[in-house]
Amino acid sequence: MIDEASSIILLMHWNPDGDALGSGLGLALALREMGKDAHIVSSQEMPKIYEFLEPQRVVEGSSPWTNPDLVILLDCDRPERAGDMEPLASAAQKTLVIDHHPATSDFGSFRLTDVSAAATAEVIFHLLKFRKAPLTYSIAEALLTGLVTDTGGFRFRNTRAQTLEAAADLTRVGPSVAEIVEAVYDTRSMSSLKLMARALESLQQSPRGSVAWATLSHNDFIETHAIPEDTEGFVNLIHTLKGAQIAAILREEQPGRVRVSFRSKGEAVVNGAAEALGGGGHARASACILETSLQEAEERVLEELKKWTEF
Repeated sequence: MIDEASSIILLMHWNPDGDALGSGLGLALALREMGKDAHIVSSQEMPKIYEFLEPQRVVEGSSPWTNPDLVILLDCDRPERAGDMEPLASAAQKTLVIDHHPATSDFGSFRLTDVSAAATAEVIFHLLKFRKAPLTYSIAEALLTGLVTDTGGFRFRNTRAQTLEAAADLTRVGPSVAEIVEAVYDTRSMSSLKLMARALESLQQSPRGSVAWATLSHNDFIETHAIPEDTEGFVNLIHTLKGAQIAAILREEQPGRVRVSFRSKGEAVVNGAAEALGGGGHARASACILETSLQEAEERVLEELKKWTEF
């Protein structure tokens, strides 16, 4: 499909994380190295924590074509996940989905997915390796960022031997895992740290200790001058609470809209709870968005989690 296409548009999911952005940048740059007219498009401002990737050099605010030969959807498998770029994906004659999440739709003319991969960046790495595509420093850095962020710095259970082998090949090109970890996890703004304090202050644990959760209200964001991306890694911090098998953080980023992130360890899984609440993801890392008040969202999340663990 890529070989036959002259014009290619790449789309990420709304509010891109390190894997979506890293996968998009890496594939867009690689396709250009292969002689393809490829463009990655998003109307959103890219998260500042990934500014070391210089996404402004590659990500464009609008598509140069209304009907490209091929649209590639990255790190998600439904066009609505692409936000206001959904019409571009839905109207495309040929679409390719590249993902590592369990399927939530049958969208796509063709789907390249590997649910055992730690990140979409890992899937793309093997695709480029198979095609013997040129691997520049910028491509390697982008894909390595996807691997680092979706594995929590290679600490999560989704890290497999192939993930580490891919990371080793990428680091040989030049980028540093340590520098990516420092930029994403170890460099925080004052607003982010103040917001983290609010989250920890709200921390609660279920009677049997198996669930830990924290909440952030819209006012918390306003009063600390924080932005949504400042919460990067908060759920992983909550997950370190002794005895907690499931962690959740509820963020009221705007009134009436609450973003929920779940993490689990041991035998506990959270994708079922996330799917029941309208979201999805992996067994041990999932998320959903609830269009309701923070208080009601908290009640709904806790009621659902009671079905999946000894609360």
